Amino acid sequence: MYKQYSFSRNCKFIAEVFAWLALGALTVVVPNTLKVLMATVLVVLFLIYMIRGRVICNGSLLLYYFAGCFVTVFYLLVGVINGAPAEAIPQIILVYVISPLLWIVVISKGLDRFGLESIVNGLLILGVFAVASQAFFVWAFMNQTFLPVIEAMSVEPNVHYSDGYFGVSMHVFGSLIFISGGFFSSTYIISRFFLRYLFLFTLLISAFTSGRSALILVVVIGIFMGILFSSRRLRDFLVRGAISLMAILLIFYIVGWILFHFFDIDIAISINRLIFKLEYSGGDVRADYVPLLWDGFLNGALLGAGHGIGVEIVVSQFPWRYEVVPLATLFRVGLIGSILYAIPFVMTVFYIFMTHLKSGLSKYERFLAGGLISALIAATTNPYIEGVVFQWMYILPVVYFFKAYFRERKQGQC
Repeated sequence: MYKQYSFSRNCKFIAEVFAWLALGALTVVVPNTLKVLMATVLVVLFLIYMIRGRVICNGSLLLYYFAGCFVTVFYLLVGVINGAPAEAIPQIILVYVISPLLWIVVISKGLDRFGLESIVNGLLILGVFAVASQAFFVWAFMNQTFLPVIEAMSVEPNVHYSDGYFGVSMHVFGSLIFISGGFFSSTYIISRFFLRYLFLFTLLISAFTSGRSALILVVVIGIFMGILFSSRRLRDFLVRGAISLMAILLIFYIVGWILFHFFDIDIAISINRLIFKLEYSGGDVRADYVPLLWDGFLNGALLGAGHGIGVEIVVSQFPWRYEVVPLATLFRVGLIGSILYAIPFVMTVFYIFMTHLKSGLSKYERFLAGGLISALIAATTNPYIEGVVFQWMYILPVVYFFKAYFRERKQGQC
């Protein structure tokens, strides 16, 4: 009887691990490629954990989630009154209400079942496959083979290669933003020297051949966060910063030399594009609609125009969605609604820095912190946080650090 029970339990555990591997592959390696399958796996894991019971979600986090739901429903009604299109309603409910709850429950149980170390190590392995998918995409596009596959890996499959510039249109750069930011914030998370620097060079080459300014930016952010997290005094920060800066410049030079002499790719062009976008609000198109969103926010007495409402300039097939998510959120739900949406992230970042100053972060916590901060900064020019497939990047760190904070408080009261 015991052997039969043990065998059944092992089979369930193997099935659970397989489901997590599938979910990881569909959200990290080939995001947005098989949306229905990804959603199915996420819902199945959610239902399994809810049916089994004993899913421990932080009460405060759930409180903020329900506050966000109230904001969403209220401003969805405001949007409908103001003429929001009917197709916006189910999408907004999915992105702001249903999907976050699914991710919160699944990630909470995943952390309890496998622990942070296993999840982060899994993300690093998936990161290797994510970079490999970029290489496969470039090879397949250049040779015009596996066309159905590369069409699924990008909205508009394209490889731009001319005059020293190289850029690729792929969904995978969304997940690589989190992984790159996390890894460069905690490079010693890979203990073996050779593997660590091999992965480092691989991520740098991926960033400079992606054509995505946000991915290049998070490399810089991750490096800065890595220096910051390794120093708890100003003197240490300055000394390690100077040493790290020289090392990074040397690594950048080596990567640039390899790309230029072997592939005729000039990383200076990508860096100049990044500087241009930083100066002009993310580029020409964003610079056009950003003032309109800001004016709409101010003209609405800071109260919000409602979900599903856009401005005169339309930048996607969904006229209510814009890449500058923070400003678009202010326009849609006003100042108070935006604050309620932002509270979990603000509290998480605050706890991260307080923990760093008080006792220091583990290398796995540094990875999560660097990934979250990179993803939040990327949200100022990319709507990843409004994509079901990418919401894990924002919810995983929040769930973990909320759990850590209240666990610490409970231990302090004992």
